[in-house]
Amino acid sequence: MGRLKKACAIIYLLAFAVVLASFASSLAGPFSRDAAELLDLPAFQAFLAACMAICALQALYVLGRVVFDKPEPRCIHPQGATDLEVTTSALEAVARTAARDEDVLVDRVLVRIRGRAHDTLYVTIEAIALDDTALDVRAAAMRSRVEQAMRDMLGTSCASVRVRFLPARTTVVTKEDEL
Repeated sequence: MGRLKKACAIIYLLAFAVVLASFASSLAGPFSRDAAELLDLPAFQAFLAACMAICALQALYVLGRVVFDKPEPRCIHPQGATDLEVTTSALEAVARTAARDEDVLVDRVLVRIRGRAHDTLYVTIEAIALDDTALDVRAAAMRSRVEQAMRDMLGTSCASVRVRFLPARTTVVTKEDEL
């Protein structure tokens, strides 16, 4: 989650807490007189109106995401052919097989289908290199192999491939037995 989204979420939660606390305390409880006096102040009324506006904007945002957010496509239509569908799991398997290399472990393959006609493919390969020599050459070779495999499978060059090398996280634990 980005910094802006975190800041907006925190602001929304604080505004929601203010609105809920003032509503609940004005209805019942030991602080109902204090809440009524607080609600009579014009400054607090403006602050409460701002908090309610923030809550309303958040509700509209969530409603917009629910109504207008489309699910990610699960298959690609190569060359715009609607009668031919290739699923993302098949594309991931082909990309993983093509990305194999001797001194590289393929950690994760992410396939995203984009385009209005679901005909553009973005492939991200996250790999761990067992030795750190010539990573640029390895990445270029992996990228070209995956692009060629996608071109052979789909019959068109609609794939954009990105290769990321993750840091190797190896930990050696030594346990000594006491005699």
